[in-house]
Amino acid sequence: MILATAVAFLGLGIVVCLVLPRAYAEQARESLRERSSTMAQGVAFLLADGVISTDSPHGGLERISGMLDSDPDFDSAVLVSRDGRVLARWPENDASWTVPVPDVASVADGGDHYLGVAPVGNSRTVGGVAVRTSTDRLRSDLENVRWLFAAIFAFTGVAFWVLSSYLARGIVDPLEQIRAAAVSLADGEPMVAVPSSGDREIDELGRSIDALGRSRRESTLMPNPLVNYLKERTPQNKG
Repeated sequence: MILATAVAFLGLGIVVCLVLPRAYAEQARESLRERSSTMAQGVAFLLADGVISTDSPHGGLERISGMLDSDPDFDSAVLVSRDGRVLARWPENDASWTVPVPDVASVADGGDHYLGVAPVGNSRTVGGVAVRTSTDRLRSDLENVRWLFAAIFAFTGVAFWVLSSYLARGIVDPLEQIRAAAVSLADGEPMVAVPSSGDREIDELGRSIDALGRSRRESTLMPNPLVNYLKERTPQNKG
């Protein structure tokens, strides 16, 4: 029972410290991918709604920039034509990343960035829009989470060691008392008593030793018929 409790405690600590950080990281990455895709679709909607047209690709910069500035993770966007020509960039001087294929409507993992890609698809179609999302804050958050769970794992290890030491003393000390009582019984000492330890199995063993001690005491106190008979048959020396 005690060993099972200690092992269960350690197992719980391992699950918490190893499994949960991975689950959190995957969930955070998926959330960023979805936000990238949603932002790209929002920009594409503005483009399709006529904020920017093929005749004036640089119009409506304020609305696009305002949308990108609404979240610090979004740092740039690009509008491309069907043949891959860049029609507009936000910011305008950002030419540091490769333009994706316009008809790609999924999210591409670019390592340091996620690209949310969406087509612009009405009568004024100009191709597609891609929004680049920085993963700097994501990596920082994941690093903090890793340190947090590393601290939890270290605390769990220390707690397991302390708990194991405490439980070991709770087992070893009562067993030592039982051993001493058994040695006393073997040496002919009937006055033995094993205190309760609180553990059911150990207490059962202790009660068995106590029962042996009581039997020894009772046999010592009871008169021996053979001894009495011999005393009666033995002549008394009167001289």
